Amino acid sequence: MDGMAKLAGKRSSASRPMPKRSMTHERLGRALAGGAVLISLLLGWLHHPVWLIGAALTSGNLILSAITDHCAVRSLLVRLGLPGERDVGRAEARGELESARPAAAGRRRLESRLAERAGRKIPAGLN
Repeated sequence: MDGMAKLAGKRSSASRPMPKRSMTHERLGRALAGGAVLISLLLGWLHHPVWLIGAALTSGNLILSAITDHCAVRSLLVRLGLPGERDVGRAEARGELESARPAAAGRRRLESRLAERAGRKIPAGLN
């Protein structure tokens, strides 16, 4: 044990950093749905009851998504290149931190080519 660990009365290996969790389209979609319901309820309470229609539409979309397994917000987030839970787990298992989605890799290649044409250099870790 080192000196600081002795003073604290703990072993030095006991303090490990928490793993960084990546934002996935599942987590972001749930956060957007929850935020839409909360904002709609708040506006319905403070401003006008018509705003409660937004909460009803959001909950209807969640029910429809559960039945059909299709959600427009999820499709949009996937097209934007956000990884899914499986992709993040696969990347962590291989020791990678970047997205394993092909769309995100293609976007990174396109960005690096455009930057090269513009005359800017991209650091090696970013492309």
